[in-house]
Amino acid sequence: MISQMPKILSYREGCSIDDTLFWFDGPSYSHDISFLSTFPTKKLPVWGVKFIMSEELSRLVTLSSKKMARITPMVCQYLHPFSIGSYQIEFLPAGNILGASSIYIDSGQWSLLYASAPMPASDTFTAETVLRKSDILVLTTPSPDLTFNYPSKQQTLGSIREYIEDFHHQHEFYPIIVTESLGCAQEMISDFDAHNIRVSVTRQMYNFSKLYQEYGIPLGNSWTRYYRKYFRDKVLIMSRENLARLKLTQSFRRSTVYVTGRLASYFYYQDHGKFDKYFFLNQESTLADLRATIREVEPKQVVLVGSQIKQYREHLQPVVEDMEIEMVASYPNRQPTLYDLSHHQP
Repeated sequence: MISQMPKILSYREGCSIDDTLFWFDGPSYSHDISFLSTFPTKKLPVWGVKFIMSEELSRLVTLSSKKMARITPMVCQYLHPFSIGSYQIEFLPAGNILGASSIYIDSGQWSLLYASAPMPASDTFTAETVLRKSDILVLTTPSPDLTFNYPSKQQTLGSIREYIEDFHHQHEFYPIIVTESLGCAQEMISDFDAHNIRVSVTRQMYNFSKLYQEYGIPLGNSWTRYYRKYFRDKVLIMSRENLARLKLTQSFRRSTVYVTGRLASYFYYQDHGKFDKYFFLNQESTLADLRATIREVEPKQVVLVGSQIKQYREHLQPVVEDMEIEMVASYPNRQPTLYDLSHHQP
């Protein structure tokens, strides 16, 4: 057991280190500081914000909307340690999307690594993943099924190409690809360019993709911003929000392909049948990735946070027992209420 072990408190949005000012991927309250490890799924508060993130991620956040453009986060470079009080902090590249980070903190009495989505070198698209040996390893638990047979990225990209080319041969126009604006979109743009498939993307994806190129990630030059007049001979890639807003013909509405890097989204939309075809282009850590991360970091304690703790704990138990590591489950804290809402909570 580490002396003066810090306690990790988990919430619906992010987690914090007890008795410190530090949050991970959560809201910044009062004088607290929140480290962002990846692109936020919800809009961040604009006023009174104390966020720290990588330079790449800060630019993506400010590009995402006019409101987010008013945020002025504190920015740090990868692999350049800095100090806040007596704490040494370092942002490490995580590799899954541009700007994603693992966050290393050294208090002098203990060290901690917050790794929200460690990816192996073979699957990284932006930067090679870097880890640090730490006393405490904090892992998030987003996947609803760690036993899922994750296809390789090259296999998925090949299947997507085959499907859209067959569709084009039969109908003389391409289907619409619906995906997240960050991550999957850029990997498909790069792959389509390598296979001479012309692409049109909506404004936010276009801005994000130009930023990828600015940081030296090759996406080719066969993709353009979406204009209604000029997209029919191209593969149109857009987000779910754009699909709902743009006024497309009924025939195009019926021919939609959904590509996601989040397994929970893949299962949800497949169950609800909202699209014609579904592909999973992984942006999450697999069970093998997590086991490899634990072995490389060699922690004395693994802390699990998030919504799927139970199954992560079950599947990671053999490796932590083999390495004689303590594993702690930090379940999300729910604030007290006047009414019993437990039956409404997922």
